[in-house]
This record gives sequence, C-alpha cells and structure tokens, in this order.
Amino acid sequence: MTTKPNPVPILTPLPPDGAVLRRRAVAVRHVDAYVKQIIGQMKATLRARDDGVGLAAPQIGIPLRIIVYRENPRAAIKTLVNPEFLPVRVRHESKVAEETAEEQCLSLPGLSLEIPRKTFVWVQGRNEDGRLEQYPASGFVARILQHGVDHLEGVLLTDRSLHGDEAASRVAQQAPVRELMEAA
Repeated sequence: MTTKPNPVPILTPLPPDGAVLRRRAVAVRHVDAYVKQIIGQMKATLRARDDGVGLAAPQIGIPLRIIVYRENPRAAIKTLVNPEFLPVRVRHESKVAEETAEEQCLSLPGLSLEIPRKTFVWVQGRNEDGRLEQYPASGFVARILQHGVDHLEGVLLTDRSLHGDEAASRVAQQAPVRELMEAA
C-alpha cells in the first residue's frame, strides 16, 4: 500500500535552516525511488498552498536540483529534475525580451518585489519518470521556471530585486522574520 506524501515546512532564509537556500543545489544522478519520494513531498507541499505556483527542493531543506511548478494554483503540477536553460533557437529570438513584474516567494512570506526576467526561455530537464524533456516557456511560466532555477543556484528574490538593499531591509522587518531572528 502506497502512502500519500505529506506537505513539509517551507524554509525561510534565516538561521539555522536557511543556509541551504543560499547554496547551489546538487545535481540528481538518477530519478530513483528516493527522488520520487522527494518529488511527492514537494507536490504535496505545493498543493497545500493555494498561494504558490512553484517550489524548489532547497525550499524544503533538500539541496537537490528539483523544481515542481504549475501555471496557476488549480493547474496540474509539473516536475523538472536538473533543469537548465538552453540557448533560444533562432526562430524564437524575436520572442525574447525582458520584463519587470512583481514576484513573491513562499520562502519570503508577505514580500512582493519587482523582478526583471526574460519573457521566453527554452528549458531542459528530466520529468519525474526520468525522461529528458525540452520545451519552450513564455510569460508567467518562464518567470516561474527562472525563479525556481534561481533557488537551485542559491539566489533569492532580494538578490534579483531592482531595489537590492531596500528589499533585504524589508525582509528583515517582516513580523514573522523578526520573530524567527529573535528566536535564533
């Protein structure tokens, strides 16, 4: 009998657990039963949040290169293991631009920042069955994927924000963050 995975806590960038959010995640060698279990936990965690559209393994304390995402809170959840961006093919170059839009992050609750991102990407990674996939993503999905890959590189929204130090200062002033810092 297979048990249904349970949601797990999402980390913030504060000590003692937040260090994993600042490190480059390690590539997955094989999509085996252990990796599938992690993916199941990630999906359960994302499903439990009606305010999230993406989750990277480091956000739940696992330093592996795995992201799960969905186009909106009611859409099916997709998985990418070892995602990477490929050069955009010539026929799609005209779609590539940069756009600044407001982003939020499950690891930085209550914070919204203006983040510049590419509007079109070509991504490659393995699905949860270990099959290699390549596909284009544009608009909001491109933004979700770039945000997720940033987490795999140890990059947070505050690093990408157009308002840099001001954004980091706002993170430190949030009530939940202050409480966590005082408890540490």
